[in-house]
Amino acid sequence: MKTFYYSTLVFLILVYLFTYSSKTLSQSSDLEGDNKELIINDNSIKIGTKQTIALVIEGGYTVERIEIPVSIIRGTQKGSIVCMTGGIHGDELNGIEIVRRILNQFDPEEVNGTLIGIPIVNIPGFKRGERYLPDRRDLNRYFPGNPTGSIASRIAYQIFNEVIKKCDYLVDFHTASFHRSNLPQIRADLQKPQIKNMAIHFGAPIVIHKPGAKGTLRTSASDVNIPAIIFEAGQPLRLQMSNITKGVKGMNALLAHLKVIKIEITSSKTTNAIYLSTKWSRANSGGMIFPKIKSGSLVNKNDLLAEIIDPISNKKSFVYADSDGMVIGMALSQIVLPGYAVFHIGLKSSSKTQESDEQFIENDPIKKEERVD
Repeated sequence: MKTFYYSTLVFLILVYLFTYSSKTLSQSSDLEGDNKELIINDNSIKIGTKQTIALVIEGGYTVERIEIPVSIIRGTQKGSIVCMTGGIHGDELNGIEIVRRILNQFDPEEVNGTLIGIPIVNIPGFKRGERYLPDRRDLNRYFPGNPTGSIASRIAYQIFNEVIKKCDYLVDFHTASFHRSNLPQIRADLQKPQIKNMAIHFGAPIVIHKPGAKGTLRTSASDVNIPAIIFEAGQPLRLQMSNITKGVKGMNALLAHLKVIKIEITSSKTTNAIYLSTKWSRANSGGMIFPKIKSGSLVNKNDLLAEIIDPISNKKSFVYADSDGMVIGMALSQIVLPGYAVFHIGLKSSSKTQESDEQFIENDPIKKEERVD
C-alpha cells in the first residue's frame, strides 16, 4: 500500500513539474516575442524590469560628461516598443512632466511590450533654463546626428541610434517657443496612414497636418519607418496642469489603442477638428501688443485679433484675420517688431481644409477594427 502511495505521489509530482516547465517555456517564448534582446548603451534590458540608465556623451567644457537619463519599462508580455521624448528644447517643461507621469504610472506587469521615456533630451539646455544648447544650436534640427559633428549632432546621434531606432512608435512632446502659447494639438504627417492612425487615437482637441522639417526627431524617425507624432501644448518655462493632464490622457489613450497597456478609456473620440493647413498672422508695425481674442477662438476673415500701440508716439495699429479658422497658437502680451508672428490660425477656407473626426476616420485607409467607434 505504501509503495502504491509513494509511486502515485512521485507520478503526480513529475506531472506537475512537466506541466509547470512547459508553461514556463511557453510564457518565456511569448514574453520574448520578436524583441528577445533589448540593449541600450551596452545595457541589456531584461524582461519584467523597470530601470533608468544614462546615455553618456563626451561634451563638457572640462572632464564633465553629458548624461541623458533614459527610463525603460520592459513588460512581462510581448508587444510594441513605444518611445516618448520631452525636453528637446530645454525650456519646454510641460512635455517633461507628461513623460515623467506616464513612466511613473506603470510597472512591468502592467505593460505589454516596452515603454521607453527620455523626459529631458536636452539636458544642457534644461539646466540653463534655455531652449537651445549652450552653443545656441537647436537640437531638433540635427537628427539623426553625426558621431563626429557638433555637440548637437553628437547628442542627436547617440539618442537616435541607441534608443529611437529600437522603437516601433514615437511621441515627441513640445510647447510653443519664446513668448507664445499653443492650444493642445497633435502635429503629424497625415499622408502616412500609420501616423494618421496615431494622431486620431491620441484624441487631442486639434490635429494639424504638418510634415516635419528636415533634421527634426520625428522626421528622422519617419524616414526609418518609425511612425512619429508631436503633441504641442502651452508655453515654455511653465508647468501648466491642464495641458499636462491632456497630454497624459492622450498618451494613455494611444498606449491603450496600441495594446501596450490595459486601461479603460472613457472616451477615445475627443478630437474636435483636423486642419490640413495653417497660417500665421503677423504684426505690420512695432510696439506693445494687446490681444483681443483668446487661444481656441473661432475667427472670421477681417475680425480684429490684436491692437499694437507705439509706447512713444501712442500711435495704434491693428492685426486682422485674413481668413476663417481657429486660433491654435498665439503670442503673449509683449513688445513686437514688424513682421512678428502673433496668431497661428488653423484654416477653414473650404470644406476640404477641415474635417470632423468622423469624416477623418472614414477617409482613413486603415483596418476597420482600428477605427474609433
